[in-house]
Amino acid sequence: MNCTSWNRKVGVSLLGILTVFHVSVLFLPFASCNLERRAYKDGHVILGGLFNLHFAGTEDHCGDLFTMGLGHAEAMIFAIESVNENPRLLSNVTLGYDIRDYCERTALAMKTTYDLVRSSDQNCMPSTNLSSTGNVTVVTSKPISALVGPYNSGSAVLVGSLLQVAPIPAISPTATSVELSSPLYNDFFRTVPPDNWQAQVMADIIEHFNWTYVAAVGVDDSYGRNGIWALEQESYDRKSFCVAFSEFIPRLKFQEKIKQTVSRIKAKSSIGVIIVWLSGGKGRAFLNAATDQNLQGRTFILSDALTAEEAVFLDPRFTVLDGSLGIQPRDYQDPAFEEHLKRITPEKSFERGMMWWEEFWSSHFNCSGNKSSDSDIPACEANLTLNNIVTKIRSSFVSYVIDAVYALAYAVDSIYNCSTTNDADCPSVKPFVKGSDVQKSLRNVSFPGVTGRIRFDSSGDPLSASYDIISFQRVSTIGTPHRKVLVGCWDKETTPKLRLNESSLHWGSLLNNLSVPASFCARECSPGTMKSPTTPCCWECITCPQGTISAGNGSSSCTECQPETKPNDKRTECEDLTVINISLMSPTGVSIISITSIGVLFLLLTLSVYVKFYNTPVVKASSREMSFLLLFGIMTLFSLAVLELVEPSQALCYIVYAGRYFALNLCVTVLFLKTMRITSVFQVDKVAELFTPCFKTIQRQTMTIIFMNSVALSLIALWMMFDPPRREKLIRPDEYIFLVCKPFRFNTGFSLFLAVCSYTSTVALLCTYYAFKARDIPENFNETKYIGFSMYILLLSSIAYYPVVFNFESWYVTLVACSTTLVTSFGLLICMYGPKMYIVVLQPQRNTLESVRSQVSQYSFHKSRSQIWAASTSVGSLSNVLNKST
Repeated sequence: MNCTSWNRKVGVSLLGILTVFHVSVLFLPFASCNLERRAYKDGHVILGGLFNLHFAGTEDHCGDLFTMGLGHAEAMIFAIESVNENPRLLSNVTLGYDIRDYCERTALAMKTTYDLVRSSDQNCMPSTNLSSTGNVTVVTSKPISALVGPYNSGSAVLVGSLLQVAPIPAISPTATSVELSSPLYNDFFRTVPPDNWQAQVMADIIEHFNWTYVAAVGVDDSYGRNGIWALEQESYDRKSFCVAFSEFIPRLKFQEKIKQTVSRIKAKSSIGVIIVWLSGGKGRAFLNAATDQNLQGRTFILSDALTAEEAVFLDPRFTVLDGSLGIQPRDYQDPAFEEHLKRITPEKSFERGMMWWEEFWSSHFNCSGNKSSDSDIPACEANLTLNNIVTKIRSSFVSYVIDAVYALAYAVDSIYNCSTTNDADCPSVKPFVKGSDVQKSLRNVSFPGVTGRIRFDSSGDPLSASYDIISFQRVSTIGTPHRKVLVGCWDKETTPKLRLNESSLHWGSLLNNLSVPASFCARECSPGTMKSPTTPCCWECITCPQGTISAGNGSSSCTECQPETKPNDKRTECEDLTVINISLMSPTGVSIISITSIGVLFLLLTLSVYVKFYNTPVVKASSREMSFLLLFGIMTLFSLAVLELVEPSQALCYIVYAGRYFALNLCVTVLFLKTMRITSVFQVDKVAELFTPCFKTIQRQTMTIIFMNSVALSLIALWMMFDPPRREKLIRPDEYIFLVCKPFRFNTGFSLFLAVCSYTSTVALLCTYYAFKARDIPENFNETKYIGFSMYILLLSSIAYYPVVFNFESWYVTLVACSTTLVTSFGLLICMYGPKMYIVVLQPQRNTLESVRSQVSQYSFHKSRSQIWAASTSVGSLSNVLNKST
């Protein structure tokens, strides 16, 4: 034996010894029997019976007759008589009974149990010729070998502890507390399934109807507490519903607590389902208080103790029961017992000496079964039977009472059968059958009973568990009694376990047949919100966080939108982010296209004028070929301003970046060569004079242009080859998408990009420098002044362009790119061609050879003597150029 087992047995023994000691001290003065609470019949083996035959009364008195308890006692007597009449069971052995009433009071149950098991040889019992005055004869009787009962779990826990010391086994047909399955109650058996199965039934019903939040009310004893704890364990394991709160009603002075509990339930309007794990008077008091406080519209799920009680649903006052559900062990009909009840008459019941029947006839028919009685109550009619009121006596537990008696009969039969074999290991039956031997034999019992095959597990519980689901419905209108309607069943051996006939269910009263009621902590969260749990089954609805949505009702989480989408205002669905690039058809795009069109028209006009006046001095002096190249570069820039408005693609990124720097470089190199040519012709700068051989002929000018641009084109080609620009989506979460062309990805591209920019910038700065130095030459040849202006505009545009493009990411980047390109294009076009167009078109007299020579002469006159020769040489050279051009 291990230490745990030894400690358990020692604990049980100590508990039993202490219980016996206290009971002896408390009840020894009252050990004599009360005939009003006892029915006795002798036999070879006596079975004790402990039942509630009266409701609890005031102080030490019993209350009104509990007719269902009378039915249980009668079922035990019926079963014993059936065993005695069965020749194949306990042959030549008769069973007797000693049935006691403890009036729904735990203290009285303990006193009665002590009276049953005390070792005195003297017991009181009614005489076979009992008079109306209740004479008592003292006789010798046998001790009980086993006990059937008690009725309720609270009493069973205490009685079970007391019986272990005797030791006498107890088998209850009605006590269902899970606590009684503990090894502490090794001598306790039952034919009814324990409440852990009933809790599963309730949990299955709650899940079936999608109730997520329920309240529970239980009696503060082993039955109520362990039942509700079992339901809470189901809630914890399943995670599909929660018990909002549990209230426990004390066994004494419970009226005020019941009122407070009902008030608390009424305040929780969203809780539509209440589990009621009460019994007897407390259950009736609770339903009465619920009716008084008008707790309508709620659905009660009653445990077996109340569901099986006829007085509950026959009382028309309990209007709150309309449409509620009840759970009870499977109601197995026993036709033989039904017939037995119908044959009972007042005369027969009186002859059997069972005084509770006398009370029954008196309370229900206002007559007496004792014809010789001197009381004022008239004698009952001879043909009076229970035909029409059997339901008041019979409960769903009577079959379990009969099976409990038969289980003991089979156990005793096994003992007697063993004793006839002369086996030394067989238990003795003399002078009487010992309770410890019955307990051992009970563990091996197996027989077909009224409720199915009866077998017990190691805890003394039946192996099977079946329940009926009852709906409480009114027959017609409010004020009439309820009727119990079987609407489903539950069996632990079937799949699915729960089976419901929902067409038979009535929610609410017959006059207000509601749909399935709801029971929840909070309503389902609407789309755009999610549940934020406050308790396992309760939540608050909060708006989905930024960047997330919930599309359906009751979402427990929000879904994050894809990177290219954002939630709508209600956060119920993701919508595409807006692409904020300036489009061709947008107001800004149309404005840019309009301005570009003006520039292109002016450029075409300039080109046509230059073609028409191709051989005039002013056109010649501006280097016609380089002017046409410059117009091509400006036209390219105008085109790029429009392309900036097109949605970027990989190919477009190549074109825009390569075209931009090619066009800029072309324009800058043309202007640089123009500047250097003019500077060298007029001998403005000694360094510039070194480049004079590059400008003497058109071919040399062309070669110089090609050379200078080939450097830039080579760098651009390398850039496009090794680390080209690429299209990217710049996503600002929940705001917008900006499509952009990034000029490079790696350091290689950055280096080549920087080289292209540096080269173009160097040429531009040199061009600006020499244009500034040559600003004072004759007006018709003074392109350098306008070249300077053009370069100032180009450089300032670049200064505005690069910081914005490389540091910001939005639609205005495109606007800045287009604007700076247009400013550069218009600057070049106006500054370089505006003055020429003015002379050629509006002042043609100045576009002659004489006018040009006159301007050169005036320029030479103003020079110092040291410069006269150089200027004359320059004039001669310029004249030669003009003559050759003609």
